[in-house]
Amino acid sequence: MEGGMVSHAARLLNGLPIYTEPSADFVPFFYTPGYHALVAGTGWLFGDVSLLSARVVSLIATLATFGLLFWVVRRESSSLYGLLAVGIYAALFRTSGAFYDLARPDALYMFLIFVGVVLAYRFENWVGVIAASLVFVAAFFTKQTSSVFVPPIILYLIWRDWRHGLVFTITVFGFSVFGVWLLNRATDGWFWTYIFEGHQGHLFYWKNILLEYWRDVLFLAPV
Repeated sequence: MEGGMVSHAARLLNGLPIYTEPSADFVPFFYTPGYHALVAGTGWLFGDVSLLSARVVSLIATLATFGLLFWVVRRESSSLYGLLAVGIYAALFRTSGAFYDLARPDALYMFLIFVGVVLAYRFENWVGVIAASLVFVAAFFTKQTSSVFVPPIILYLIWRDWRHGLVFTITVFGFSVFGVWLLNRATDGWFWTYIFEGHQGHLFYWKNILLEYWRDVLFLAPV
């Protein structure tokens, strides 16, 4: 899929749409546009997009995740356990799909999710809540499956302060729905066709999610 991801960014860089009627020349993947737009931004800075620049975006996101993991765990315990946390995440590279340095949105959206979680947890004020909600909106427009992380954060914030939970919910869903409406309107309905209706044709592998992945993790890192 990496070449396809680069072609999405190249189209944006050249002023062409990615959510458009399918043709023999181009059919988009079922992803929201955040990663493609960021890679296209690197092309705007450096003159062109490439497989290297697309992979560098993912690699930087992974290294940033390492740094954030270390910072969080170090604050909770010690530098030794911070390094252990980074090591565990790194060791799960192959088990989790080897996406850490690929031209795909996964590494970037995982970083954004982690940032959102840390903001919601560490900063118990309105600034932290608003910042966390906006980061989750950015994560959604990077890969829409980030939405599955939103309900647990809402429940946590309601438990901590129901007003924080309410503002977080309104902000995340409000900006996400508005963004979807804008993109769908700008693409004559093709955004919804690919991003939502297209995904409905996918099989959902419950066995993989509920059993096989955790079996593999238990074998690799039982502690």
